[in-house]
Amino acid sequence: MNELISIIVPVYNVAPYLNQCLDSIINQTYKNLEIILVNDGSTDKTKDICEQYAKKDSRIIVFHKQNEGVSKARNYAINIMKGNYCIFVDGDDWLSLDFVEELYDQYQADGVDMVFANHIIIDDTGRQRRCVYPYKKNQLFDRKSAIIDFLNNSVSTAGRLYKKSMIDKHLFPEGIKIAEDEITARDILLEVMSIGFNQHALYYRRERSGSASRKNFNENDIKALKVHEQTAEKILKSISQTEKYVSHFMVKKYAEVLLKLPPKSTKVTKNLLKKQYRTWYRREKWFSFESINANLRFLLLAISPRIYQKLKKILEYYVKR
Repeated sequence: MNELISIIVPVYNVAPYLNQCLDSIINQTYKNLEIILVNDGSTDKTKDICEQYAKKDSRIIVFHKQNEGVSKARNYAINIMKGNYCIFVDGDDWLSLDFVEELYDQYQADGVDMVFANHIIIDDTGRQRRCVYPYKKNQLFDRKSAIIDFLNNSVSTAGRLYKKSMIDKHLFPEGIKIAEDEITARDILLEVMSIGFNQHALYYRRERSGSASRKNFNENDIKALKVHEQTAEKILKSISQTEKYVSHFMVKKYAEVLLKLPPKSTKVTKNLLKKQYRTWYRREKWFSFESINANLRFLLLAISPRIYQKLKKILEYYVKR
C-alpha cells in the first residue's frame, strides 16, 4: 500500500529555518504526500518562501491567514487535509529523508494506533545536543506506558504519525497559546491502545536557547502550570498506579518555575508556588528512578528555595574557578 499522508506545517516568522524544513519534506523517500503549509500571519519572508516552494512542488498547498496561534493553524489544516494519516512538523525543525517511510512501514507492521521516532535536539549553533527519548531499541507501548513516557519526556505532537480519525476527535485547543501541545498529546494518549517507537533519531528539533521565555519568569509560566495541574488530575483519574510519575512530573514543572522567579516577585506568588511544589513533593518524597543528586535537589528545594539558590550560586562559583 502507498496511502496518502498529509504533512502539516504551521509557520510563523521562521524564514531563516524554513528552507531546511521544506527541503527535508519534499525530498522524502516516501513520495505520496500532501504538504500543507499554514502561514499564520508572518511578517518576515516566510510567506514568500512558502509560495516559492509551492511553485516548484505540486504536492504543496499554502494558506495565508491572520495571526491566531498555532492551534488554529493546525486545526485549519486538519479540516481540509485529504490524507488518511497526518504528521505535524514545526517550521523550524526538519526530518531525516526516510522519516515518513520508516514510520509508515512500522505502523503497518506493528498494527498500532500511532508511531513516533526519536528526536534530536539541535542548538543555535547547529550542534546536536541530545536525543529526547532514552530508549535504545524499538518499543511497543500500551496506554499506561505511553502515558509514563509522556510524563517523563514532555511529549510533543510533532514528529508522530497519526491516523486522521484520531486527530479529528482531538483538535488543538483554540483560545490558549500555552501548552496546547500538551493538552492534545495527553488526550490522544489517554485513548490509544498501542504506540510504536522507532529507535532511530529521525526528527531534528531546533531548540533556540536564547529565548527569553525559557530563562525569565513571565505570566505564561503560571498559565502553563494550570495546564499541568489539569493534566495531572486527568491522568490520575484515568490511569491507575501512575501516582509517582505524575508527582515527579509536577515536581519538575514547579521546580522550573520556582527557580526562574526573580527576587522581587510578590510574596503571594512565591508562597503559592512553594505550597504547590511541597504538596506534590510530599506525595512521594523520593523518586527511585531518579539519581540521588536529583532527589537531594528536590528535597532542598522543598525545604527552602532561597537556600537552594544560594547554594547553587556558591557551587557554580567554585566550579568556574
